[in-house]
Amino acid sequence: MERTRATATWADIGSPSTSASSAAAFDFTGLDPVLGNGSVDVVDPTDPDGQLLGSVLIDDPNPTTFTYSVPYSGDPAGTCTSHTNTASLTVDELPLESASKTVKVCVGADLTASTTAEPSMTRTFEWGISKDVDTTSQTVAPGGSAMFDYTVKVTHDDSRLEPERLGGGHHRRERRRR
Repeated sequence: MERTRATATWADIGSPSTSASSAAAFDFTGLDPVLGNGSVDVVDPTDPDGQLLGSVLIDDPNPTTFTYSVPYSGDPAGTCTSHTNTASLTVDELPLESASKTVKVCVGADLTASTTAEPSMTRTFEWGISKDVDTTSQTVAPGGSAMFDYTVKVTHDDSRLEPERLGGGHHRRERRRR
């Protein structure tokens, strides 16, 4: 048997006191509790198969996991675009909580080229490039992916000066593909 005490208070209205207390006994033995929010729906508006990922009941495995893929396409070339994906828990279509993750999609751009001809004095350089990788081989499970870290080193000499001449130049510009 448990006991609890409740106190009520009120503004001073001229009575002898501004509060009163009382104690009562209660017994929870044999009561069947009412189950409140014993299930939730998991929704994600970007899920390709529809918004409802599924429902989770209180007796389901804890945690319950939903795995799905969301494709992103149509982002502008030469840019990186962030996409936020949010999943939410609802009870009777009323929102409870949500969780979000943001991913970034980078789209490469095409090479552009132009040619010009003008007299010039040209200073030229000998350029060099080398590349290293942290490891040359990785073994992954079927369907897995491997990550390699590369290092690119670019070098040049002190240059040499070529006399004035009329010549053409080829200029190219390439946006870095991510």
